[in-house]
Amino acid sequence: MTVRRLASVGWLAGVAVVVLTLARAGEGSLAPPPASPGEWAAWASGRTAMEAAASVLRLALLAAAGYLVAVTVLGVGAALLRRRDAVAVVARWSPPVVRWLLGAWLAGSLAVGPAAAAPAGSPPTMVLLPDDEPRPAPRLPARPPAPAPAPSAPPPMTTTIILAPGDHLWSVAARTLATAWGRPPAEREVAPYWRRIVELNRGSLPDPADPDLVFPGDKVRLPPVGR
Repeated sequence: MTVRRLASVGWLAGVAVVVLTLARAGEGSLAPPPASPGEWAAWASGRTAMEAAASVLRLALLAAAGYLVAVTVLGVGAALLRRRDAVAVVARWSPPVVRWLLGAWLAGSLAVGPAAAAPAGSPPTMVLLPDDEPRPAPRLPARPPAPAPAPSAPPPMTTTIILAPGDHLWSVAARTLATAWGRPPAEREVAPYWRRIVELNRGSLPDPADPDLVFPGDKVRLPPVGR
């Protein structure tokens, strides 16, 4: 017989002794109140407040001890009969100490959880098994597909023109802005666009240090026009 079985027998014997002691104490001033509510006043008048409270407390302790005896006996009986459903019901309505003591008698009705791997002597964790069939794993909702990355904006397109006689980069900048905006641009508007043309074409200019030196027939790339 395991240590826990011995402990459960000792527990049951101790609770039974408490029940018998409380039952025998119900005499004299600790006698329980009568069943008829009409006789409670006469019963209370023959006792002090402390005696009346002790009598009611004795009844409460007697009921609690009787409950512990009942669930322990029922649980052990159901385990010995291998009534898994009955063991589950008793364990559900029992305090933790009774569930732990019943674990020695359950013979597979309760499965020992992860605590079974603990050192000997440590109380295992008991998990109720309502039936023999394994529970299916809960189905997690499918994750929505990750949104596709936004397509990157295509790089700004440049256009290429061929310089005519009399063209220079400033006149090209002014003419390009006027065509795009539908109005003649101001000099302060032409200047930044002219600088962009110069930087875009500096590597192909006849003299990179002198952007005004260009020749008819030269190819010039034009950056996109902003608004």
